[in-house]
Amino acid sequence: MTSDQVEKFNKFLSESFEEGLSSRELRLSEEEIEYIKKIYPRVSFKKIASKEYSDRRAWFEVKLSCDSEK
Repeated sequence: MTSDQVEKFNKFLSESFEEGLSSRELRLSEEEIEYIKKIYPRVSFKKIASKEYSDRRAWFEVKLSCDSEK
């Protein structure tokens, strides 16, 4: 991801998990999943039964650990 894409994705993540939320359903690409794993090593992903879209993203239940390493 370019630095602009990283900045936008970080904003998206922050907004997705604001107000103390630790679990969300998000449509993500493999690259985005790998990026999240680097920031939150104890994150878990569960693919939700859905099709993969033309942008190669799929729906996942994402559960963050409370001890992020930013």
